[in-house]
Amino acid sequence: MRDIRITNHFITRYAERILGKQVPDTIGMSYRKKIMKDMSSRILDREKNIIKMFKHHSNAVKVPFSKTHEIVMQNQSLITIY
Repeated sequence: MRDIRITNHFITRYAERILGKQVPDTIGMSYRKKIMKDMSSRILDREKNIIKMFKHHSNAVKVPFSKTHEIVMQNQSLITIY
């Protein structure tokens, strides 16, 4: 998942909805890495395969995440999480 971009909106929503934390005023590279590390520990292999399969899709695609959430992605970018 290293070739996938994550938007600031995704980071904010992930922190709020998954981690239950407030996001710092500035989102630095260390915070991005923290989010990606946490996400990697929660995501199933099946979900990783779906992301790889649809990462180049030009329309928004909803991917299941952690049994209760959905990741919205488009054009190699993770946009938001519900």
